[in-house]
Amino acid sequence: MTVATAAALGVVAVIVAVLVLTRPGTPAAVESETPSPTPTHIATPTPTPTSPPPARTPVTVADGSCDQVIAADDLPAAIGAGTLQDVTRTSVHTLGGLSCRWSGTWYVAVDLFPASVVPGSFTDRYADEQCESIGYDGYGCRTARATDEVWALVTVLPGETTYGDDIPRGLVDEVADVIAARLPVLAPGAAAERAGWAGFTDCDDVRSAIDLASALGDTPVEGGTGTDGSSPDPVHEIASEAGSVIGTCVWSTATDETTTRFPALWVTVYPGGADGWERLVEGDASTAVDTTVAGAETALIIDRGGEADQTGTGDPLTRLWVTDGDSIVVLESRELDRDVRDVAAELLAAR
Repeated sequence: MTVATAAALGVVAVIVAVLVLTRPGTPAAVESETPSPTPTHIATPTPTPTSPPPARTPVTVADGSCDQVIAADDLPAAIGAGTLQDVTRTSVHTLGGLSCRWSGTWYVAVDLFPASVVPGSFTDRYADEQCESIGYDGYGCRTARATDEVWALVTVLPGETTYGDDIPRGLVDEVADVIAARLPVLAPGAAAERAGWAGFTDCDDVRSAIDLASALGDTPVEGGTGTDGSSPDPVHEIASEAGSVIGTCVWSTATDETTTRFPALWVTVYPGGADGWERLVEGDASTAVDTTVAGAETALIIDRGGEADQTGTGDPLTRLWVTDGDSIVVLESRELDRDVRDVAAELLAAR
């Protein structure tokens, strides 16, 4: 090939390339950035607010410390030197409450509750000092003090050396004001959930869950609560209205001068009270023994039915404690026709 021919061919190739690149309908090649994809927004579902699960453990007022409630140095001199004791019952503990007692020349009782669990009727009743019968044959004067979070019932009663004396005028308010000064700095409490006994509000509900006639061996007679002659107890009343205790419910059979058998049954239910199990049974721990009750997680029993000297006394011969992990039931009995454990199982099955 000659130089001229090669040159001619080169020109032709260039022309063909130009024609191909510029032919109608064929886009010219251009350098461009790859476009970024448009982000797609995926909506995140908003979680539905849920309430925290019910608390099985109460939070006790003042962190459960009576030392934070009653300080000996702050009490009026007339109260006298003494000792401080925590006497909190299971029903009060379940509500997050605390019961403290000072034993001096005069006896001081301070019962504290989260303000939210105290019915308005009690705040009204003790807004001013009230003197009333207490226990079997006692007397004393009470008044209440409160913040938005803590309610305290303050009671002054005669001590060992002042029994029969009138409570000095103004002493109750003076003590109550000392307690009131501490309330704002006390840790507030919170009640445990009183669950598992829906529909049970009083002894009639307990009675309907038990075959009392077969347990007592005869037609039951209502003993009721407070029939032991003691005066109404506002601390128990608060717990009862707040749902942390049912009872004590008492049933027996009719008696006359020929009666030689005295069957009876006492039942107390503590809905949501399982956290107070150790405190409740500790006084009898040395004599109580483990037992089995259908529906119970743990059960303890003291049985004195075989003690001949107990026959005819009218006192309970058997005491049974059961817990299902949430609540506590205490049954006391004497001379039943059925094993008290079977009665307890019957009650647990109905809850």
